[in-house]
Amino acid sequence: MALDLSTIDPSVLAELPPDVLADLLAGRKPNISFYDCNLDLCDAADSLFNYQPSFAANLTYAILFAIVLLITPFFAWRYKTYTFSILMSLGCIGEILGYAGRIWGHYDPWSIDGFLLQICALTLSPTFFAASIYITLSKLVGLIGQDISRFNRWWYTYFFLTCDIISLILQGTGGGIAAVSAKAENKNGKLDTGNKIMIAGLIFQVITLGFFIIMSLEYFWRAKRAFRLSDKFRGKQGLKLKIFLFSLGLSTVLILIRCIFRVVELWDGWTSELMSNEKKFIALEGGMVIAAAVFLTLFNPGWGFGREHSWDEKKRERDMDLDSE
Repeated sequence: MALDLSTIDPSVLAELPPDVLADLLAGRKPNISFYDCNLDLCDAADSLFNYQPSFAANLTYAILFAIVLLITPFFAWRYKTYTFSILMSLGCIGEILGYAGRIWGHYDPWSIDGFLLQICALTLSPTFFAASIYITLSKLVGLIGQDISRFNRWWYTYFFLTCDIISLILQGTGGGIAAVSAKAENKNGKLDTGNKIMIAGLIFQVITLGFFIIMSLEYFWRAKRAFRLSDKFRGKQGLKLKIFLFSLGLSTVLILIRCIFRVVELWDGWTSELMSNEKKFIALEGGMVIAAAVFLTLFNPGWGFGREHSWDEKKRERDMDLDSE
């Protein structure tokens, strides 16, 4: 039985090779090149995404990250957390671009440009959120006490940011190579070189986050033994500091969960069952990252530190000088 060509966009039919059009008229499955496919002629399960990305879900995430991006400058100005807020903004911009790529993929799941945009942007962006978390530890050491720290407080910043940059380079390089490879090799399902590099970057990020958690817990254990926390947790500002620390810890765990998910997702290649499940991607990639971004934004470190222990160390020194006059 011949296919009803009235269901296919006329502009699509006009661009079809004669042999493909003949197959359609005869009711046969057309022999279409992977790169010439579209939703009218091919199954989205055979696309670069392995499915047609959800317009509503991806638009929702793009809007949520845009909202976080828009309110971040206010918190940067209010609490003088400029470096923290710049890193948060870069993460949000990357997430917005990534979900824009997935929206593009909703209309054309075979678009290599849309696929490249989402795979690279969504893989890289959480490293900026992780970096914003890393820089808070040295500030906390300065707030609670350098003398009980195993290392100089700036060591935490330099070490973890260096690890984050290494992870960023590995994931960015691997993401680009893997995405191009997926097109060049017509999605053969094997772990190509780029995919392995990207997995290595994600594993390195998991290890870095895990080590960060260990080092943070070790410092706070020392602080508790030295009776440094009870004084910091007193009163209204002490409650804010507790809430901030809880949100910081929760955000770290959420990003860690997301990174572990991406390692498992990519491990079996671009055609794996997990890679083909958008619901799990939406929950364990988008859900984890947006939740972390919201916690980090609403419970800004400057809000948690308060005026007496301002995030802006120069401002804190000026305030102390004024108070002593």
